[in-house]
Amino acid sequence: MLWWGVDAKDKAERILNASLLVVRMQWENNAESAKATAVAMRSEIESALTIVANNLRAAAQLDTQCSASCITMLASAVACVILR
Repeated sequence: MLWWGVDAKDKAERILNASLLVVRMQWENNAESAKATAVAMRSEIESALTIVANNLRAAAQLDTQCSASCITMLASAVACVILR
């Protein structure tokens, strides 16, 4: 009976150690996967922010051009009124 108890204990211990090893490996894989996901997300966010920044610069340039056009048009209108 004693031998059977030791054998069962050894088997249970091996199963427990194997289970712990699998869990540890899964945690390590999850950590690596989380890091890879974070890197990919950061890359996508930086790409999107670059596009937004470029669009903002273009909008600011367009705003400046529109303001200059309005001033030119106003100057033309004033010139037309004065020259009539």
